[in-house]
Amino acid sequence: MTTAEIVKFVESFGSDNNAASEALLGKLQAKEVTMEELEKAIGVDSEAYPFGYPETDAYVEPSFLVRLAVKKMRAEGDECAFAC
Repeated sequence: MTTAEIVKFVESFGSDNNAASEALLGKLQAKEVTMEELEKAIGVDSEAYPFGYPETDAYVEPSFLVRLAVKKMRAEGDECAFAC
C-alpha cells in the first residue's frame, strides 16, 4: 500500500481505533503492508499524523503502532510479546 492509501484506509475508520487496529493487523498478516510502511504513513512525525495515529496533542506510550506490532507478534505465536 502507498502512504496515501494507508492514511485513507485508517481515516475510513473514523474514531474507531480498535477497528483500525484489527484491520491493519489483518493487512500485516496478509503481507499487504509492512510495519515500516505504517510507521512512515501514520507514525510519529509522519505528514498525516505528526504526533502519531490516532492524532493526539501529546505522545502516548506505548504508541498505536507499538501496540499493533505486539498484536502481530502474539498472532504469530509469541506469547511473551508485550508493550509497556
